[in-house]
Amino acid sequence: MTPASVDVSVISVFHNRRAYVVDSVRSLLTQDCPGLEILLVDDGSTDGTAEWLGGIADDRVRFIGQPGIGFVRSLIGAVAASRGRRIAIHGAGDISLPGRLRRQAEALDQDAGLGVVGCYLKNVDPLSGREWLRVPDARHSFREAVIRENPFCHGEVMFTRAAYEQAGGYRPFFQYAQDRDLWLRMSRFARHGIVPEVLYQRVTVPGSISKTPLTAALQACYSAFALDCDRAVTDGDGDLLDRYGAAAPFFRRPSAALGRKLVDLASLAALDGAASDARACLALARREGAGVAASLCALALADPVPEAFRRAVLHGLRQGLAGAPLDRLRRMVRRRAVMAAPRHPEASS
Repeated sequence: MTPASVDVSVISVFHNRRAYVVDSVRSLLTQDCPGLEILLVDDGSTDGTAEWLGGIADDRVRFIGQPGIGFVRSLIGAVAASRGRRIAIHGAGDISLPGRLRRQAEALDQDAGLGVVGCYLKNVDPLSGREWLRVPDARHSFREAVIRENPFCHGEVMFTRAAYEQAGGYRPFFQYAQDRDLWLRMSRFARHGIVPEVLYQRVTVPGSISKTPLTAALQACYSAFALDCDRAVTDGDGDLLDRYGAAAPFFRRPSAALGRKLVDLASLAALDGAASDARACLALARREGAGVAASLCALALADPVPEAFRRAVLHGLRQGLAGAPLDRLRRMVRRRAVMAAPRHPEASS
C-alpha cells in the first residue's frame, strides 16, 4: 500500500496478550474501510505475541516490534509512523465490530468540525461472562462532556490527524489518562461525534488499567491532573505541565472528589484482601485531604482488628461514599462496628 492511498491508520499496541491477539487482530483484518493501514505494535512481549504479530501476511499491516517503552510512548511513535489523515485506536485484545472504521470515517467526512468520533460499545468480562453497554455522552458539548468525565474508553475512537497535531498530541508524562488529557486540549477547538451503534467490544483482561483498585487509583490521579492542567489554561496561568515539567503535580490543587474516590478504592482493595494496595490508595487519598473517611479506612486497615469489624467498617464506608452525608456515614460505621464487635458473656456469679 502506497502512502498516498492510506486514508485511515488504525493503531493497536500489545504487551503479553497472546491469548487475545488472534480474535482482536482478525476483527481489524475483516474491516471494510477503504484505504486502511493497520499498525500493530508489540511493546516488549515475552509470551509469543510479537512472533504471532510479525507473521501476519497482509499488505495493509505494518508490524513494529520494540523493547518495552510503555503504552503512551508506543502510541506517540505509532502515530508519528502512521500515514492516514484519520487515526483510529484499537485496544489490545478488544474487538472492532464489522463496519466500525468505515462508519467513523464517514462521520468525520460528513462534518468538518468534528475532531474525534466514538461509538456505543459493549464491555465484556470473559472471566465472569458479564456484559454491559456503554453509551458516550452526546447530550453535552465536547468541552462540557470531557470536563465532567472522560466520554470515551479510548479504544473505540477515531480522530483526525489535523486535530491531534493542533492539540499537541499525546504527552509522555501521562502514563494513565493520556486520552482525557488529549481530549481536554482538543475540545478547545473541535467537537466530538458519536456513531449511535454498537461498533466496539471492550474486553477486560487481567492486567488492564481498570482491573485492580490501585491501577484505577493511579488512573484517577492522572485524570484529575489533566483537569488541573486544563483549568490552569482557562485561568490564564498556562498549562501546568508546560510551565513546571515533571514537577507540575506538586502545583495541583487537592480535590475532595478525588479523595473520596481514592478512599473508596482503598476500601475495595481492603475488602479484596489486597492490604498493600489499600494502603497505597489511602496514602494518595490523604494528599487530597480525605479527612474523616480516610481515618475510618485507616482504622479498618489497622492490626489487630477483628475481621467482622473490619468488613463492617469498609462496607459502611463504601455506602457512605456513595452519597450519604458525613454525619450519616459516622453513624453508619459506628452502628455496624458495634454490631460486628465480639460479644463477651457476662461473668457467672
